[in-house]
Order: sequence, then C-alpha cells, then structure tokens
Amino acid sequence: MMTRDEHLEDCKKRALMVLDEGQGDEEVWAAFCTTMKQHPETINHPALVLGMRLMMTDTMRDMRKFIEDFI
Repeated sequence: MMTRDEHLEDCKKRALMVLDEGQGDEEVWAAFCTTMKQHPETINHPALVLGMRLMMTDTMRDMRKFIEDFI
C-alpha cells in the first residue's frame, strides 16, 4: 500500500490531468475526491469540504492552486 503522501500525490496528478484536458470543475473535483477515497488516511480529509465550496465559487485557476497546494 502507498503511503499517505504518495497517494496524495497520485490524487493531485490525476485531478490536474483532468483539468489540463479541459474538463469542467465538477469533473476535476470528482476525479480528486474519488481518488482520495481510495486510501484510509485520505478518505475523510476535512479539506475536501473546502474544495467543494471552491468548486462552486471560484475559477479553474483557483481550483488548480487548491489542488497543487493540498496537503
């Protein structure tokens, strides 16, 4: 099993790949959340709720920064 940090990096890479493909913010966020839920140490990360709010109110540039900075 991957460590939490390794898994988190995979989550970020997947979401950013979807973002770079030009998908909408809902698809980007769905990719990120789906992958986050596949590891016991990231499944209930409290910042996932913040990202949902960001998705509804901010730009894709803001979404990219949020995902890149996610810890």
